[in-house]
Amino acid sequence: GLGRLPLEIASAGYTCQGNEFSAFMAVASNFVLNGLTESGAYRVYPWISNVCNVVKIEDSLQHYDIPDRAAVDMLNAFSPPPVSNIADSSDSEPDSVERAQTVDGNHSSRVWRRHYSKNRPTDSSNYEERDDPNEFFPKFSMAAGDFVEVYTNLKSKRIQDLGGEESVDSGASNWDAVVTCFFVDTAPVVLDYIEAIFRMLKPGGVWVNLGPLLYHWAAAADAHVDQAEDPRYRQSVELSYEELKHVIKGYGFEFLSESWHDCTYTRCDTSMMWTTYKAVQFTVRKPVVVCEDCTVKAPKQRATEPGPNQEQEN
Repeated sequence: GLGRLPLEIASAGYTCQGNEFSAFMAVASNFVLNGLTESGAYRVYPWISNVCNVVKIEDSLQHYDIPDRAAVDMLNAFSPPPVSNIADSSDSEPDSVERAQTVDGNHSSRVWRRHYSKNRPTDSSNYEERDDPNEFFPKFSMAAGDFVEVYTNLKSKRIQDLGGEESVDSGASNWDAVVTCFFVDTAPVVLDYIEAIFRMLKPGGVWVNLGPLLYHWAAAADAHVDQAEDPRYRQSVELSYEELKHVIKGYGFEFLSESWHDCTYTRCDTSMMWTTYKAVQFTVRKPVVVCEDCTVKAPKQRATEPGPNQEQEN
């Protein structure tokens, strides 16, 4: 989409990267995120061309000013607490608060970390060497491309060694959490997404999902598809939610929560027709696996009990 969800996550203080495959969406999100620096910069009339299910003629003239909050304002709104509010009387350097108020913002963030870090080093020289001045400010980015290829590249980097364990590319197991919204049904084979998310997450990492199962590539399932058309229509696998849940558990995920929500889609409040999805929201956790030899490998249970998408690929 336009990147609002990852922006909201980043503005809450988390390092976050959004992913978009559609070139049209990527262009639009780049404009909204990087081009609109003021709230209400543009006025749009989303229903101006709609002639169906209209109660009053003026309903088509409803307008909205975008963005409601500029991306730069949302990111700048996040800041660590003032050092003067968190400094304790036992600090070994009583002048640290005054320094933070007189030097640049980078040093101020270092001082804030010094007070707030639970595992702060006692040696100040070592502390400065490993401190990241921007560590506590949100880092937000967008990555364009196919989700599986961008984050795991499963097809080109899957290698089975003689011991039966699966080597994982260096980009895997780097993420604390994955958040998907109206997303899992965009895959021709949803198992690819599940496996990619499993690989992406660190041991103990969580996956939060919200959305329906409107499988995008199922439209031509019962119709004749010419060879020249997109082959993903032929690859599409449509699982029920019960089946999907069974597969997710089969990969080793533990379900932490599950709930159902009515989600309207592109709704005009005054329209005579609304589109509403009964979407499922769930949170699952990747099992914690102890690293025995400090090499990045898939959990042993994946080698002895392969998931449904663990077949060899050419």
